[in-house]
Amino acid sequence: MDRFKIEQVDPERFIKVNELQPVTNPVTFNGGNVASSDGLLSNQIFGISIDERSGIFAYIDLVEYFIEPYYYKAWCKIDRNLKSCVYETDTFSIDKDGYLVKDENGSNGLKWLKNNIDKINFKNTKRELLLGVLMDGKKRGDIFTKKFIITPPYYRDVDTSSDGRVGLGEVNKIYVQILNTVRSLKTSNDYGLEMAGGIRGRIQDLLLEVYNWHTVGESIIGGEHTGAGIFKKFGIMRRSVMAKTTDNAARMVISSPTTKNCDSIDDLMTDMDYVAVPLSAVLVNAYPFIIYHLRQFFSNEFGGKIYYPYIDSKGTEQKIELDDPLVAFSDDVLDKEIAEFVHGYSNRLKPILVPNKENKRITLKLKGYQTTVSMFNSGKYQTSTLLTRDMTWMDVFYIAATEAVQDKMAIITRYPMDSYFNQFSAKIHISSTKETEVMVIDDKLYRWYPSVKQEEVGSDTSNKFIDTFCMSNPYCGLMGADFDGDTITCKIAYSVEANEELRKKLDSPSQYITLGGVNGRTADKEAIQAIYNLTLTFDEDKLTDPKM
Repeated sequence: MDRFKIEQVDPERFIKVNELQPVTNPVTFNGGNVASSDGLLSNQIFGISIDERSGIFAYIDLVEYFIEPYYYKAWCKIDRNLKSCVYETDTFSIDKDGYLVKDENGSNGLKWLKNNIDKINFKNTKRELLLGVLMDGKKRGDIFTKKFIITPPYYRDVDTSSDGRVGLGEVNKIYVQILNTVRSLKTSNDYGLEMAGGIRGRIQDLLLEVYNWHTVGESIIGGEHTGAGIFKKFGIMRRSVMAKTTDNAARMVISSPTTKNCDSIDDLMTDMDYVAVPLSAVLVNAYPFIIYHLRQFFSNEFGGKIYYPYIDSKGTEQKIELDDPLVAFSDDVLDKEIAEFVHGYSNRLKPILVPNKENKRITLKLKGYQTTVSMFNSGKYQTSTLLTRDMTWMDVFYIAATEAVQDKMAIITRYPMDSYFNQFSAKIHISSTKETEVMVIDDKLYRWYPSVKQEEVGSDTSNKFIDTFCMSNPYCGLMGADFDGDTITCKIAYSVEANEELRKKLDSPSQYITLGGVNGRTADKEAIQAIYNLTLTFDEDKLTDPKM
């Protein structure tokens, strides 16, 4: 740590060495959501890839010299006269001790401060660490700068609302104000106006707001405190970097595994090998594979057919001419139905209609056996109950999702990543409706198939589905997680090699044993709670004679 040293960057050298380009346009978007070529989100300046937009800086030409925000903040804390001098509301002179004192015949302004910086002394306080260069006479010139560095756009994303509108993020709004105010200052100088002290003071305070937003989270925009610093809970490191989600990933709240209708350990969807991922999240995680299996399903159902058989209301088998099913179930339609299922909660049991030239309302039918695992294993499941009802988009999504993830591993991450135990991999079970049943469809066993009755098709489903992520309780401890609203990010490995590597890692001791050589995957709190519940007794009268 003795060799660890942080120094103030030289903006001029930083710009020259890295060949930074200037941002000159306060208008961020031109025509819809197209970024201005010379604006804060420019693709020409910052690039288009993640690597470019997270590593390319830019700068604002301030026209005149201003105090670097770090030094301005420290200087204001030890001399209250500084702000009046910057805003040019009072005049000052430098006394024999080197301190600023009010003087009717004195001067003011940033230019005067820069020209006399070597004469100025700073009061001896206990803020040595804050003062830094202020106390070093050899580096007084570093206090002032004409260039202000802009951070890459990766760390200051735009805000996208649910209705598709795109707005500027918090710090972008400050940058825009700086650009506008610098433009005003340049105009004042061009016209030879002398009353520009307020403009200069405004620019100086805006530079400080950017500094505060990135560090301590004390920036004020529109009268409200914004920003959260770098390392705080909602700071830019956690919010903009460590909490980034990739394409085809899902952020979910974790909840405890349910033991409803579980008579044995085998009835649990979650254990140390498996996690329960909601169907809606699987549709996002495995999207390319879902689309493939949906194509296969509808191709098998309608491929090569001109007429489609169905049973009419009288129970008689009829045929009807199909109306181009390839168009009716195109990729655009599949994408639209997936989006409606993922983002909509009240209409997830929408029946699938057969496209026909007579425009009759004919639905696909689901045929399956309600059975047990033991009957399926013995080959006697066809003697169990045969279920026939309208097939919904949920059914075909569940079947496609099951096919898509049967050989794939999920990668679960809880941010911030402060240890390698914050990420683990597991096999996937798919959770859907709260009530499930053992079903056999086309000779394939579905251990936790969504339980849906015919009268529920097309009904309100807002309280029927599980949309939280479930994992075995012992995973919580080392991740620092619990079931009070904590979230995780779930991704699915696509390549064969990645899945094979993750399956091997599943049995690795490094998944369980800490660097201290002890088992970190424990369920101590849950076990204590379970024992307590098992041994809890009630007054018999309260059980047999309940009061409303």
